[in-house]
Amino acid sequence: MWRRQLLAVVGSALIAAPLAAEPPDPNEAKVRGLTHPRYAEREKAARELEAAGEPALKALKSAQTSTDEELRVRAAVIAEKIERAARSKRLLKAPTLALKFDKVPLDQAVNELASKTGLRFMLEGTKVADVKRAVTLDAGELPFWEAVHAFYRAAGLTEDDAPRDPAPSDVYTRRMQVRRLQMVETSGFSASATTRLIDGKLEPAATDSAFRVRALPANSALNKYDDQKRELTLHLDVDSVPALTVLEVVGVDVRKAVTDDHVVLAPVYPAREMSPIFGDIAFGQAGQQIVIVNGDLVIDGGTGLGGSYFPVTLKTPGSHPKQLAELHGVVVARVMTPPEPVLTVSDVFGKSKGQIFRAERLTCQVTAVNPKSSELQTPARILVAPRPVATTPAPARSTAAPVDVAGFSVRLVSTGEATNEILNLPIQIKGKLQPFIRFNRRTGAAPNMPEFQVRDADGNLLRVLASRQTESSFDGVTMTQEIQLTIDKPAKGLDGVSFTLTARRPATVEMPFVLKDVPLP
Repeated sequence: MWRRQLLAVVGSALIAAPLAAEPPDPNEAKVRGLTHPRYAEREKAARELEAAGEPALKALKSAQTSTDEELRVRAAVIAEKIERAARSKRLLKAPTLALKFDKVPLDQAVNELASKTGLRFMLEGTKVADVKRAVTLDAGELPFWEAVHAFYRAAGLTEDDAPRDPAPSDVYTRRMQVRRLQMVETSGFSASATTRLIDGKLEPAATDSAFRVRALPANSALNKYDDQKRELTLHLDVDSVPALTVLEVVGVDVRKAVTDDHVVLAPVYPAREMSPIFGDIAFGQAGQQIVIVNGDLVIDGGTGLGGSYFPVTLKTPGSHPKQLAELHGVVVARVMTPPEPVLTVSDVFGKSKGQIFRAERLTCQVTAVNPKSSELQTPARILVAPRPVATTPAPARSTAAPVDVAGFSVRLVSTGEATNEILNLPIQIKGKLQPFIRFNRRTGAAPNMPEFQVRDADGNLLRVLASRQTESSFDGVTMTQEIQLTIDKPAKGLDGVSFTLTARRPATVEMPFVLKDVPLP
């Protein structure tokens, strides 16, 4: 009896006790601070939200539905910065590499390094004392560029940065590209580029990411010190791991430069010589050319004679510093993402027929289904060949068994790879420095058709036997494609069959870096 009474009391107490209130999101107050009457408070709120990172995205996304236009705009800009930082961290994670050499002759060790890294190396015979000297190294698993530099230290090597004059045909091609305002989608990042190795000591470098940032030697012919202007210019070499598909490096933005004497040097973005072809041309600090055409900015992604070298110009005080204790900066680049899911359509042969599904810059509609197809007709144009995937493969079909397939058609409407982006790259236009500038980035390429992965109701992968394009139109911005797919008909029927589109997409990434003890020209 007393037990029933006790349970009743406890139960009534639980019912009467209010549910614990969810703690308030501290970022909501910071978001409200974005509209504070004082500018300093608004900027403080913005910095705190950026520092909070991804946990602040919920409050920022909510603010983008506000009726306050200023709040919507500020919240959207901060959310984009946070998302870009998260995306950059994910895409720029360096692969690891294990190198082990036990008294291997130098020339043989360099060949093995090339084989394991996918890079190309050449020993400069006249600048290497002994190409047969022994190399011993066992550094364990390291990030890609850290492993490469560990080999350099063990072998007593460094990279030869002496500039080479371009062939006359290269100069002519370069000039013709500028005349036609063509976008160059390479930035010296090529698997075929050869790194020349010589005896010497390594220069300061940031090696913990997919990008390596390395300072050129102080005595490099590209570096200089201007006594009249009291400005010094040093160059940074930016390289990527071979596995990363780099469309271009937009530039290097210097955030902080401190000398050994604790003097902070301000970055300078000198205007370059105007083009005799266009006249009104502004040039970016990153060695890229920015042409203003009808109010739009067109960026030529060439890197000049220095390959992937980017100049950094700093204003010095009365004295000429000889070394930087620290150089902080950010590499801004455009890369292609690995294949990733873009959009999923469930129950293709059921309720999804006729519906429109949306993803970023893409809509998809199932326009027709054919669940009773009994034979596979050879398509006129195969667009997608089934790829190996990291899932359990569908069972092999017996050649003697009757063909049992099904089909459906989809309409894809996708925009081109033209995107409006805000990049943290200082650019000088008509003598004025624009630290944050919005420009339209056009690749001029039509979007590729995504790959289809079709699954049954249990999530098992089905074979896409064929996919063909029956209609296609492209107006320079939007592409419309009519696609027919033929699949293995699952034994359990077509209920719950779904498909996912996967694709690689261009993405802007930012990689912060710090160089220490950088010798100056």
